[in-house]
Amino acid sequence: MKDLEYQEVVIETQEQLTRYQGVQAAGKTIERFSVTPADYPLCIRSVKPKDAICLRWGTKKLSRYFIDKKISRIDRLKWKVIANREGRVIFMPGIGCDKDHFDSGEVHWFSFQPWKKEL
Repeated sequence: MKDLEYQEVVIETQEQLTRYQGVQAAGKTIERFSVTPADYPLCIRSVKPKDAICLRWGTKKLSRYFIDKKISRIDRLKWKVIANREGRVIFMPGIGCDKDHFDSGEVHWFSFQPWKKEL
């Protein structure tokens, strides 16, 4: 289990982002996020203990989301988020993107589904 913790992939450019497995040109609204050049480099990584996402209706701690959805501790280790250059989580599968990354900049869809054991 330890080898699944805090794995990360750094994405330096839009070209690298479009080649990353799971990032697509179309998808469901909840899979949508947008990025601007100021967000790069992006980091696709495992969830860290203090992570939170700022949504239109308020801030949600990711640990609270896992508890509310009754997601097992093992599955939590497989979950990926997208963080911007500041380390702020801008997208999490199942919740969506933060309030600043829905309509500004280049739009992508991230379809990583940890509950389907794609890792």
